[in-house]
Amino acid sequence: MRRTAIDWFLGACALGLGACETDDGTSNAAPLPSGDTDLPAPPVPPSSLPADGSEDDSGDGGGGGGLPPPGEGDSFLWVSSSPSGYVVKIDTREIAEIARYATGPTNPDPSRTSVSLRGDVAVANRHYGSVTKIAGSEDGCVDANGDGVVTTSRGAGELLEWGADECVLWFSDIRNRGGTGARGMSWEAVEEDPRLWIGWLDQAGVPTVERLDGTTGEVLDTLALSDQPGLAYGPYGGAADADGGFWFVLLGRPLYHVDAQTLEIVEYDNPASASFYGMTLDPQGNPWMAGLDGSVWRWAEGQFAEYPFDAEAYLRGIATNPQGDVFAAVNEPCGVLRIRQGESASDFVQIAGCAEPVGVSVDIDGYVWVIDYAASAAFKVDPTTDELLGQVEVVLPYTYSDMTGVGLRNQVVTVG
Repeated sequence: MRRTAIDWFLGACALGLGACETDDGTSNAAPLPSGDTDLPAPPVPPSSLPADGSEDDSGDGGGGGGLPPPGEGDSFLWVSSSPSGYVVKIDTREIAEIARYATGPTNPDPSRTSVSLRGDVAVANRHYGSVTKIAGSEDGCVDANGDGVVTTSRGAGELLEWGADECVLWFSDIRNRGGTGARGMSWEAVEEDPRLWIGWLDQAGVPTVERLDGTTGEVLDTLALSDQPGLAYGPYGGAADADGGFWFVLLGRPLYHVDAQTLEIVEYDNPASASFYGMTLDPQGNPWMAGLDGSVWRWAEGQFAEYPFDAEAYLRGIATNPQGDVFAAVNEPCGVLRIRQGESASDFVQIAGCAEPVGVSVDIDGYVWVIDYAASAAFKVDPTTDELLGQVEVVLPYTYSDMTGVGLRNQVVTVG
């Protein structure tokens, strides 16, 4: 008898396929120090003041850089090496790592990344229960020690100790607010002063959503799904729409939307056969979900539409390109699923060296990146020819989110 999708997922966690939290909010990753253990401080705390409490005249701490038009400017992919505690910055054209950054103290377990329209990245740390902001370019870094030089990683394999990299702008500790398991998140789709949506789980197992100040990391709004207590995971995947609202899914549970102005949360019950995992928005702002049930699902015009693939397969991360094509990471079989814009049928692309793809993203030039946890690789695929163009080694990467920023950009840029 085929196991249920959730049984499969929890079984994978038990076997060590990714650092996964259990139903009591703990993790299978190495334990954190407890009590009042002295942990290193981030270079710029959420108050926007240096660690010594003095006045900060270094600017607003924004990242600069921005996302260029298709085919122009820089193109980066941000992938978390979850058990290593750092995020890797990849030049998608060179197909090479160019920097790496620690995302928190002692076993932070980074996972989802979200890239703003300015090019800055936020990283959700599952185990430590925190969010870290990193500047997308050196123009946005802060010379915290005043030595006239930005101290930061500038090459493959170069990792500074936590608190030393001056491109890490702030660190928001959700544990101080009674939370754990930071996962689904998204920047707002605005270039100036975007806020950040982040989902996590409180100590009673209640899914919680926060909106943070993007410059300081301070909490602006907190919303709790009090009718969903006792869960193992908070919001699992999330994406912001053109109006600033936040869409998110709970693992194997409904789709939700938070209104940016009223903060009203609307629930859209998932079909009985659906088991949502990853999610994204297409250029029209319609949510698409990848299912552990072997189907892709779309919410539009007040109803769910199913795009069945294989009832024996498990679909993980999902992304769309500016033309509206949809791509989903597939386990059992191993590869990436593609649904072309306007079509109901799907096709499957096998990837040489594929082992356990968890995430998928589209870069600024339209190439598809598949993040494979078990293969310790980020694969670059040409979606026109299905050719594997290259890969970058990342130790046990566990990222399935808008790791290039193109998904967010799709909400505000129309491709003619």
